[in-house]
Amino acid sequence: MHECPFKIRSTQVDVFGHLNHAAYLEIFEWARWEWLIARGMDPIAQFIGRGLGLAIVRIETDFLKEVRMLEEVTVRSWGEKLEKIKFQLGQEMINQQGERVCRQILTGVTIDLKARKALPIPGDVLAIFQQDLRQPG
Repeated sequence: MHECPFKIRSTQVDVFGHLNHAAYLEIFEWARWEWLIARGMDPIAQFIGRGLGLAIVRIETDFLKEVRMLEEVTVRSWGEKLEKIKFQLGQEMINQQGERVCRQILTGVTIDLKARKALPIPGDVLAIFQQDLRQPG
């Protein structure tokens, strides 16, 4: 499991004074890339240079507690489930009190950027996802 800290900025809150729902998605995306790069992924060599990309096909997000401007949170990221073509990544946002404020499960596929079709996950990418694969039970 990888952990990545964030501080909530004024541009991320809405008129109600709490973190905007779209900002959660951005923060989770930043944390995913930080996680994958920290585990050895090179997006240029392992994707773009090989004509591959990642495509999100589903995101399930549970908003559990309010997050306000200037709060500090930690995003935890891990591999949830791996299949031949699909992968699921889990993420949660934790506040300074140690409470889970949001949880997300993202489903994605590896795609051929030219053909725009899903492909099996390359072995080297699969190995990166497996480093933090949550064990059942």
